[in-house]
Amino acid sequence: MALMPHRIHLFTILTLVFGLTIATQYSLFTPIAQAQTVSHPDEESINIITPDARIQYTAEITAIEKSLKNPDLSFDKKTALNQSLAKLHIMNGAYEDGAELMEYWIGDWQTAPLQNIEQIIAGWFLAKNYQRALPWAERLFQRATPKQRKHYDLINKVYVETQQLEKISPYPAELKKRVSSN
Repeated sequence: MALMPHRIHLFTILTLVFGLTIATQYSLFTPIAQAQTVSHPDEESINIITPDARIQYTAEITAIEKSLKNPDLSFDKKTALNQSLAKLHIMNGAYEDGAELMEYWIGDWQTAPLQNIEQIIAGWFLAKNYQRALPWAERLFQRATPKQRKHYDLINKVYVETQQLEKISPYPAELKKRVSSN
């Protein structure tokens, strides 16, 4: 999809050891301050907003919070607005607040979109709270089909950060071949 100047697709990311990137896409009517493009051999290119380049989303956060005060909102709309609010908090640097809000509003993790689980993990990683990221990383790893290199990198990074080295998952043979050939 071509990007129009007045509408930009932002990605909140978490770049981990081994070049893992978790990305969640948002559509916002805000220009990007700074961005860089990263590509992986077997994944599509993405734009990355670095913490130094993040834009303050105060107006968007305030607008959503005001909308949430409407007593006539359905539960589904409240859920969607709260999930958007959680994503904005994470993008705005309030990592713990955003991750906790997303955890609360995610619903059933077994049916929730994987990008919402990735967002929770990103929030906890950015807050350097690896213990809170651990159960979500395990859930993401469990649900990921097919499992890609990024899923192994993520779960292994969480295990390293939480000092659970005995749980590190080796790459399966087919991924080892792809990794070694790149």
